[in-house]
Amino acid sequence: MRPLVYSTVFKEIEKSSKSSAIYVGADSRVAGGNTLFAVVVILHIESSKGGMCFAKKIKEERRMPIAERLMKEVDLAVECAAQLQGVVGKRKFEVHVDFNGDAQHISNKYVTYANGYLTSMGFNFRIKPLAWAASTAADHLLH
Repeated sequence: MRPLVYSTVFKEIEKSSKSSAIYVGADSRVAGGNTLFAVVVILHIESSKGGMCFAKKIKEERRMPIAERLMKEVDLAVECAAQLQGVVGKRKFEVHVDFNGDAQHISNKYVTYANGYLTSMGFNFRIKPLAWAASTAADHLLH
């Protein structure tokens, strides 16, 4: 994984073909008295020829309640996606949030919020099980 430096990501996206796809994902976890967040940008070259992953970790030195933590995941994903919007062009572009579609999970209570926020910002978004950039790539940084 490469560091998430927007100028580098912009250059790589601009160099990629229009058939490439860009995915933004965010995830979090509590570790002791801290809350850790991960944000990733995946550039899938021509949507079939491998890719690049750009990532950053953020540490909050306090234990956040689940609702606040989930909302911050969405905020971080939106902040990142907004930075990329101008360079993506017609490429496939999705924001992945680590929320569960199954009502048995706590994160499901916040899907409506995420839907409203992300769609109002003009983003296509996915939740689990289709949110692999969040539930796999970003999650990997946290473990």
